[in-house]
Order: sequence, then C-alpha cells, then structure tokens
Amino acid sequence: MLNPAGIDLADGTFWDGLNLTTNAWVDVAYLWTGGGPRGVVGDGPLNIRTGASTSYPIRGLAARFANVPLQCYVTGQSVAGPYRTTTRWNRLATGQYVSHAYISSVYGGSVPAC
Repeated sequence: MLNPAGIDLADGTFWDGLNLTTNAWVDVAYLWTGGGPRGVVGDGPLNIRTGASTSYPIRGLAARFANVPLQCYVTGQSVAGPYRTTTRWNRLATGQYVSHAYISSVYGGSVPAC
C-alpha cells in the first residue's frame, strides 16, 4: 500500500502563501539548501514561471519574505513591481524564473548573467 508523506502547512502558508482553499497536492522544492546569492521576495506570493515573461506558465509560488536562490539573470519582459520597473528576470536554482521587480534585496554575493 502506498502512503504519500504529508506536510502540515500553517494557516498563513496554506491560505495566504499558496492560495489554497481545500486539500491539494503540492510539489515542494527545498530552496533553502545550497549556497550562493539569495533574493528576498518582498511582496508575494510571487509567481514562479517557466520563462522570463508573464506569458510563460506559472510553475509555483514563492511566499512573501522567502529567500530564494538566484542562479543567474536574463533579460525578458519589462515588469513594473513594488521595488522597480525592470526587464531583469532571475533564474532560480530550480531552472525557473521570477521578475526582479518583486525582489526587495539580494544578499550572499552578486548574481551573474546567465
């Protein structure tokens, strides 16, 4: 018999961070592992996309104040966010992208171009 493991999410994560209203399957990537530069999500939940544009599919969400590993950056669609208007998109360690317009700060080193 299969017994999938469960993760108990706090109410704020369940409702506010993931926008869930009922039980659901959630794919989890442990983004806090590893080293290198990190970006702080200043406003969220932030859509994680498969490419550097809002026309790419959403593959997940990063919660407000999450520290996400920034592998490198590319130039993509211009986005006006709470911190800046920019064409910079950060590639995460998972190979997906977030707009730099929603990253409040970066620490742990500089982010290179891809």
